[in-house]
Formats: sequence, structure tokens, C-alpha cells
Amino acid sequence: MAVLERAAAGALRPRESVVDDGWTLRADGALGVVRRANSVAPHGPGRDPTSAKVARAEAWYRARGRCPRFLLAPDAEPVGLVDALAAAGYRFEVPVLVLVRALEPGSASSTADAACAEAADAGWRAAYVAALPERERGERLRLALDVPGPKAYAAVGSDGCGLAVRSGDLVGVFDVATAPAARRRGVARRVTAALLAWGEAAGATRAYLQVAEDNGAARALYASLGFRPAYRYVYAVAPSEAEVAPQYRS
Repeated sequence: MAVLERAAAGALRPRESVVDDGWTLRADGALGVVRRANSVAPHGPGRDPTSAKVARAEAWYRARGRCPRFLLAPDAEPVGLVDALAAAGYRFEVPVLVLVRALEPGSASSTADAACAEAADAGWRAAYVAALPERERGERLRLALDVPGPKAYAAVGSDGCGLAVRSGDLVGVFDVATAPAARRRGVARRVTAALLAWGEAAGATRAYLQVAEDNGAARALYASLGFRPAYRYVYAVAPSEAEVAPQYRS
């Protein structure tokens, strides 16, 4: 679990990232639509009282005009943080499942119309923004293009696209998106298969991805590709913040 969370965190390069007594506070862009890039990762117990650390985190985000948000994986620290946030009135969004599968030689194959490239060309960018709400395009595209580490971009024409990032023997699949007019045509399957094949060829032995627990269609697709649940996490959002939760899963 900790290895997967570190790999997922390493696939992002938010504009700001600071460590406060074992917690990592991240902020990106003016809107903050990518939740992982705009949330606290509480993966260290630290020494200070939980209430003091929560107050500092809240002040840090609000100074940036941002809603305080915590990413709560099963290994979140310190023990009791979830209960403390609940008592403070935080609301908990739809859980996110982390799915994993093994990559064995020959276990992943791609189609000719979903080739991978190390850089995102104009076609990939067009496919990506076409699948996003207009207000989210700028921030999401910047993060997708500024991914650290070995990466691959796959697209099926302008119908859909996705991104893979390798970290050691892991490859993460991110931002699989299909243009509204091209849905239910197997585009996401072809994109995902291409990214898995790239990861296998690059030396990865396991793949992972994230999907909202209530996204039945995506979960069925990934199950058919061999993915199985490893664990779930949830975002806790500070009270008195009238924001609309983003529709994407990462």
C-alpha cells in the first residue's frame, strides 16, 4: 500500500509541496481540480498534536484560496486522524479504489491504433482536453504534461487517450479518458491495453490505477483487463466549503 501511494504521489508535480511534521501539503493551479495534487498526504505520525497540524494545514490551504482536503489511505497517520476530522465536521467523498494486476511476459498487448509515445503530441492533447470539462482543462493538461519519471502517452485518434508512468517495477495508468461522442466503442480498453504493454516492455511487473468506487462501468472494464482491488482511500473535505467535487478519479 505505501509503495503504491508513493508511486502515485511521484507521478505528480504540483506547483507547491511542503512537508509539515510528517505530512505533505500539496497545491496546484488556481482551481485545484486535481484532488491528489491539492490535498494533504498524512503519511507520517510526526510529533505535534493532531489538532495543531490540522489547523496549520487548514490555514495553509485557505491562504491560497483553497479548500482544505486530506487524502486518507488506510496507512494515514496518526491513528485516529479519520475520527478527528469527522468530529471537526469534515465530509467524506466517494471512496476511490486502487486496483492492481501483475504484468507477465506477453500478458499485455496493444492495437495498432493506440501506439505509445514518450511525449504528448498535438493529437494526444486534443483528445485529452476534448474529454474534460472546459474549466478543468488548463490545470489537468499542465499536470499531465509535466509528469516526472519515465512515461508514455497513448491515444486513439482524437477519440480517447491515457498516460502511464513507471516507478521501479510499477507502472501507473492515469487519465484514461474518452471523448463523449466516442464512448462505448472500446476506446478506453485499447488505450489501457497499450499503456500496459508499454509498461511491461519498460520492465514493470505490476500495474496499478485508481477508480471511483461508484464508477461501475470503469470498474467492469478494468476487471476484464485483470485488475483487482488492493485497497481504498477517501478524501475528507473541510466543512463550510461549497465546492463541487471533480468528476475524475485521481
